[in-house]
Amino acid sequence: MKNIIEIQNLRAESCSKLSGFLRIGATPVRPVELPLTIINGKNDGSLVVITAGIHGTEYVGIATALDLIKSLNPANISGALIIVPVVNILGFEQRSKCTVPIEDDYNGTRNLGRLFPGRVDGTLPHILAHILFNQIISKANFLIDLHGGDIYEYIAPCTMVYTTDNKDLDQKMLDAAKFSGIEYCICRSFRGQEGKLSVEALKIGIPSITIESGDHGVIDESKVNLALNAVMNILRYLKVLDGEIKQYRPPKMLKDLVVVRARNGGLLRTLIPLGSTVSKSEKIGYIQGWSGEIVEYLEAPVSGYLIQWSCNPSVTSGESVAEIAIFY
Repeated sequence: MKNIIEIQNLRAESCSKLSGFLRIGATPVRPVELPLTIINGKNDGSLVVITAGIHGTEYVGIATALDLIKSLNPANISGALIIVPVVNILGFEQRSKCTVPIEDDYNGTRNLGRLFPGRVDGTLPHILAHILFNQIISKANFLIDLHGGDIYEYIAPCTMVYTTDNKDLDQKMLDAAKFSGIEYCICRSFRGQEGKLSVEALKIGIPSITIESGDHGVIDESKVNLALNAVMNILRYLKVLDGEIKQYRPPKMLKDLVVVRARNGGLLRTLIPLGSTVSKSEKIGYIQGWSGEIVEYLEAPVSGYLIQWSCNPSVTSGESVAEIAIFY
């Protein structure tokens, strides 16, 4: 892009790739900084922001972002990309599932994925969300947020789109879901989803898509490739990346997610594999007690798509062990 892109002390000239760090704050002993890369293209075009690692142990998204940084050439870019490969840097360092491992005013740790657009007068997680949102996200023409199953769960790959009352905005996001090539898309209203990065971006007019790929604390290269190919084709659709757009069938559309909770503690055993279509009241698993007996069968509360299973068989009463997505 012919314009120079400046973020804090980083200055990316036209047709250049520049990596550095975004200053957030400090712990008692060292600065807290987010890694980021600016890829400023040769030609004018849109600015796309790609984030990963809002949950610091969702490793496939982080690996995908790093592979994008490695492979993308500014000579093939119209517009620019800003890639933040791990947002929750402290969670990544400490292998903390879901949360930023810092007390929020002595009220426990917080899920960064629910704190956007952040607050400048809050604790470090709120400040992080505020700086990222105002210095990077707010400048975007499109946002791609990379997620996946955390270290405690298996999740079937999907895209996620939150719709608004703006038909043109919604269609751009739904088109991106189609061009991702990922078979399933969860599509629901942005209302009631406050604090999520994609939703808060929508509120200021920035279309966004979430890509969910990878799970249970490992880097599965096939799932990295799935997410990488999805992002690359979305970038072609947005006319940011050169090349022919791959054509795919529209995804199978899903709506509300329904949680399956265990009433009893014990050992979780599954009967139905992830990614299966299930019927209401179908037995999908059971909880085994310490004499070997089945203390509870887990039944599907609705018919739908079994999109998530807990990968930890140690279960406490009331714990969420699965999620079922309802078809449109």
